[in-house]
Amino acid sequence: GKDATLFISEGDALDIRTNKLIKAFVQGRNLSLESHQTQLSKRYSEKYQE
Repeated sequence: GKDATLFISEGDALDIRTNKLIKAFVQGRNLSLESHQTQLSKRYSEKYQE
């Protein structure tokens, strides 16, 4: 009967420069971290091989 919010990250969770979210769960449901911006970032980093 209880809900939990949880996130898993690489690096220090409180430092914005080294924090990289791997997984997120809100009320026990897996939250997709993919967005339009992350899709564009992947697309153009592959194009320009950065």
